[in-house]
Amino acid sequence: PAAARTVAGDYAVDSTGATDFMILVDASASPKTVTLPAAADKTDRMYCVKKIDPSANAVTVATAGNDRLDGAASRTLAAQWDGVLVRSNGLAWYIL
Repeated sequence: PAAARTVAGDYAVDSTGATDFMILVDASASPKTVTLPAAADKTDRMYCVKKIDPSANAVTVATAGNDRLDGAASRTLAAQWDGVLVRSNGLAWYIL
């Protein structure tokens, strides 16, 4: 399995050539956005995104292009330890 990645800036999942699974987000300096890859490119892949800081800054989990996450373009993680585990069916992302 892939190691956990901690980020403190906006982040595009799997964009660095690494295989991401757990993305821990520190939004203490400002709000952050984590963008999922296209669902069609990641059939059956799962990702976990979690906000790890206690600040009032939100972490937005956003989809690429016209993809949807449980029917929406994004999901907001507002409180410390809020998180989502998502999986692609090749057409959209779903929160598990």
